[in-house]
Amino acid sequence: MFLLLLQGSLFFTRAHLNPKWTIFVEVMVVIHALLVALMSGHNWPMFLFGFLGVFVVTQMYGLPLSQKMRWLIWSLFIGLVIAVYSFKGWETSYEVIFIAGTEWACAILFAGLILFIQSDFMKRITGRAN
Repeated sequence: MFLLLLQGSLFFTRAHLNPKWTIFVEVMVVIHALLVALMSGHNWPMFLFGFLGVFVVTQMYGLPLSQKMRWLIWSLFIGLVIAVYSFKGWETSYEVIFIAGTEWACAILFAGLILFIQSDFMKRITGRAN
């Protein structure tokens, strides 16, 4: 929680955009999610691969990594998913997309809501036309 508050307070500063800080926060989120899921007895692969997937698909590209390093990270991620679900069973492998899918769906819905609120339709309804 402390890192989340600190990250929020550093918004619009150089520290907020520092790649080392970004990777530290993202790695800590993955570790935190995994440990909480393990301690509470919940489905740890969903949380591990969900937050790791968010990093691999979105955050990794904001870091100064070479193309080879990005391919290595993708390969490790996919290899780890295959290894865990080969042992655990493939019937629950769909859970890998739950965390990332929820986060991206909420982002898309909020963006749509903001666009709707700023639309001409809403301006006509509220009588605030330019």
